[in-house]
This record gives sequence, C-alpha cells and structure tokens, in this order.
Amino acid sequence: DPADTGDPAGAEVRLEADGSDSNILIAFRVPRGNGFSVLADTFFTSLSGQTLASTKPFAISMLEGGGIKVEELSLEGSIGNIRASGIASPDSSDLAAHIEIDIPRKPDMIKVADRLWPDSVTVDVRADGLSRITAEGMISGITIVDGRKTTINFTMSSDERALQASFNIEGPEKTIVSLEGTLPPLQNNGTLTDGPLLIDLAINGIPISGNANPFVADNPRLIGSLSGRIAARGTLSDPEAVILLDCAFTGGEELEEYILSINGTYAREAVSDTGLVRLLGTRKKTAASAGNLTPGLSAALTLRKLKEDILTGVLEYPMDVKLAPFRFEKSETNKMLLEVKSRELALTDLDPLLPPDIDLEGIIEIEFRAAGDLDNPVFNGKLKTKGMSIAVASDFQASPTVDIEFGGDLLRPSIEGRVVIERALLRLPEMKESLHDFEGDAILWAAADSFRIAADTISSGNGGPDSLDAVSYTHLRAHETN
Repeated sequence: DPADTGDPAGAEVRLEADGSDSNILIAFRVPRGNGFSVLADTFFTSLSGQTLASTKPFAISMLEGGGIKVEELSLEGSIGNIRASGIASPDSSDLAAHIEIDIPRKPDMIKVADRLWPDSVTVDVRADGLSRITAEGMISGITIVDGRKTTINFTMSSDERALQASFNIEGPEKTIVSLEGTLPPLQNNGTLTDGPLLIDLAINGIPISGNANPFVADNPRLIGSLSGRIAARGTLSDPEAVILLDCAFTGGEELEEYILSINGTYAREAVSDTGLVRLLGTRKKTAASAGNLTPGLSAALTLRKLKEDILTGVLEYPMDVKLAPFRFEKSETNKMLLEVKSRELALTDLDPLLPPDIDLEGIIEIEFRAAGDLDNPVFNGKLKTKGMSIAVASDFQASPTVDIEFGGDLLRPSIEGRVVIERALLRLPEMKESLHDFEGDAILWAAADSFRIAADTISSGNGGPDSLDAVSYTHLRAHETN
C-alpha cells in the first residue's frame, strides 16, 4: 500500500479468489483525493466455466454531491459483454450503458426453481440530461408453470412531459402478458406529481400454479389459467379503473366445467357505459360486465359451471383514492354492500385446487349479506352443508354438518344454529423428549351443558390413560342432547 508512505499515487490493490466452480481476479488503484475513485487495470472472472474479462483499463468514480462517473468500462467473454461510459448525477446526466450476458448456471445457494433462471439478459440504457432517459431490454429462457419458454421485452422512456413504459411476456405462439403505461415524469427526488395516468394490462392465458411456493418448484402443479384486462385512465389525483378477469380451471373433469369471473370498476363518480368504453378503449360486450357501476369500488364475482351461475358475489365499497400525493379515505356516501350467494356447490369438484394431502367432500350452500353504514353494517344470511368431510393427510379428519344463520351488525354480530360433528379424528404428534410428564385430568373440550361429549382415547407408551405421554390419537364425538 504506497499510500502509507505518503505516495500521492494512492493505494494499489490486487485481489484473487478461487473456488470449486468460480474464480475472480481484479487489480485496481485508489488515488488520493476528495472523491472516491477506482482505476482498474485488470478484471477477470470465471463462473461455471464461462468467462468475463476487461478489454482495457476503466475507471469508476463517485462524484461530490452525489452521482457516479464511468469511464471506458468494457468487459467481454463467453458470458457476453458489458459496456458503460458517462455520468449520472442529480444535476446532470450523460450516460450510455449496454449489457449483454449469457447467464451462467444457477448457483446452488440461490433458492429458486431452475426453470425461472434465465438464459440471457440484454439491457441498453441512455440518459441525456436529467429528464431524458431511455431503456430497453430482453430476458429470455424463463419457463412458466405450463412448461412454455418465454421471452420478456421491456422499454422505458422519460422526458419533460411523461414517463412511458411497456412490458411483454412472449410465448412460443402468442403474447401472454402485455402492459403499457404512461405516468407523469419523475421528479429529481424520484417522486411523482399529479399528471396523466394511462395503464393497460392484457392477460392471455397466464398459467396458475397450485403449489404453496411455485417459485421453488421445478415441476409445479397446474390448476388453471387467467385471462382478461385491467385498465386505468384519468390523472393520479382522480384515477378511474376497470378490471375484467376470467379464470379457467384444469386438473379434473368436473373442475374443468367451472369458470370464475371477476369484474369491477373504481371511480370517484358513477361509471357509465360510455365511461367504461373510454376506460377499456374498446367496445364493451354488456352493460353489466363490470358490476353495479357505482361510485367508489364496485366489483362482481361469478363462479359458473357449464354456463350456470353457482356462486355470485357483489361488493360496493365507498372510497376516494388519490395516487399523487397518495391518499385513501371514505367517500361521502359512506354506504357499503357485500353480498355472497350460492346454489348447492359440490366441494368435491373443487378438491383438485387444494394441496394433494387435503381431501374435501360434500355440498355447501351459503347466503350472506352485509349492508348499510360502513362503520356498522347489518348482517344476515345462512350457511348449510350436506355430507361434508375434510381430511388433512392422516393427522386430521372431520365430518361436520352445519346449519347456521348470521344476524346482528358489526358491533353486535350473532350466529345461531347447529354444528354437528358426527366423527372426528385428530392425531397428536409424539411428545418431545424435552417435555415433562404431567398427571391429572385432561380437559379435551369446554362446552355448554346442552352438549354431551364422548371421547375414545387410544393410548400408547408406558403412561396411564390420563398421562400426556400416553396419548397417541383421540376420537371425539359431540351432539346436542336436546
């Protein structure tokens, strides 16, 4: 380190690191001065047998007052190439950068499915002044849930008038996702001010995974596909939006007969048919395609089987939203409506949507309504089941029969009726060795006098029937005595 001797050249550093599947070499100098700069003579790295190295010396400097300056950065190799040169700072920008990389094999330490690891990435960025920025890029090789390889294309441009962007996911035969948007230009501090709003998202059969965490599953379970449109217009201080989505299911003969539709609008004032046409930018099929068309948030949900409505839902929620500056508050109407109604819905048909270790059978019928003042809506409705059973692996089984009614309001809700559990099985885990034995009466359920509780306990271990370490699993039965 010549800096210790007072040499004005500063510090010289040579760094080498070797691993089983990678290595890196970099030699650079840090000159004396008020700002921080790195003058690199050599850079070389190897990842999974692919290389990237500097073709000439380059410099990277942090500017006083904030910002960065890049001079003659040029890296090339079997991985690809990276080039950058220019200045980016709060006061001025004149920067050009190009990145083109063939991505090496995913390291084991990154916990993401191999199918989501891209093959290559290309990005070009150009900044001419503070407000004129353009960027475009492509990511290829990501495989989605249904096995299709995709290419992602994106663009962004900003000037004094607006920020415009587009994002597309292309499949082998068609565009799966298309997003276009226009927003006010970014301020120097990175915030948005009020201005034009235009967002249009089109979805054309994006697959849906039934896995709890599809991002780590290389062979995810496909349960359906989503298609539709989401659009927003207006300004950031007075936005309007519409959503029209359909979900088609897969994974079972009965399940594939169902389609779930979600439609909705948001606007400060009631949205007319003409307004919906303007929001969508296209001809609307039916006047009821986006719910009740009321001020605030209005949404409708429909589950159909063979074109017959099995379950419907309506939500009307009064609210006033501003995006810049952000504000969310109740609207003046202060009246809400939530309504859910179903015919006899066969739960067995929907069983393929659940994880493989959960089995669901039976029929459910529900009617529920919450309406009135937003702070204290009035409830009414009912819930009935027939032949219902649920099993979770071998740890839990239950066969409940439910016949209840809802009433009251948010401050004093009420539920009346009968819940009969004809049979239940709960398998308790083995007792941990760190727990101490406890002898005495075991309270399995605390219930009203109108219920008679019967329990058959099958014991294992060396303890007596009431000792904690003797319980392996318990059968519970309960019914009304009246």
